Amino acid sequence: MRALWPPVVATLTAIACSSGTEQAECRSAQLVVGVQAQPAIASVVSSYVITATRDGHEVARQAFDASSSVKPLFPFELAVTSDISSSLSVRIEASELTTAANGTLTPAPIITRLATAPFICGEKKLVRMQLEANCATFGSLGALGPLCTAPQTCSSGRCIDSTLLA
Repeated sequence: MRALWPPVVATLTAIACSSGTEQAECRSAQLVVGVQAQPAIASVVSSYVITATRDGHEVARQAFDASSSVKPLFPFELAVTSDISSSLSVRIEASELTTAANGTLTPAPIITRLATAPFICGEKKLVRMQLEANCATFGSLGALGPLCTAPQTCSSGRCIDSTLLA
């Protein structure tokens, strides 16, 4: 089944947002968000939404629709480039299909993962994000993980700071 869907790679060029603060310009900086899932998670995830924002503005979004007959393939990547020194905030929400009271299938979030990483001028960096069973908070896997409050995120079954250093 994995051969049916090749890894997702989306590359977007971020547009510098004008603000009151001076931002250093650079030729190019790239962050590649690599998303992996443990087998227990990969087997139940029916949809995901990954959103990347810079300075509060959405610069990239990748979604997999739960109505498709093919499950998401892990690992997958989302690449974002920037022409200024700044940070990228990433949010992944993975869902599984559940039966609603009226009998329809609807996606229900089971894991939300956050990360914030800096763009480094002239460099390409990998940001790894792992979807783990011990961070699932709802769904068929049960409430295994803690409910973390942003800017914290769950990793290894505990809440940690979502900020990644260069």
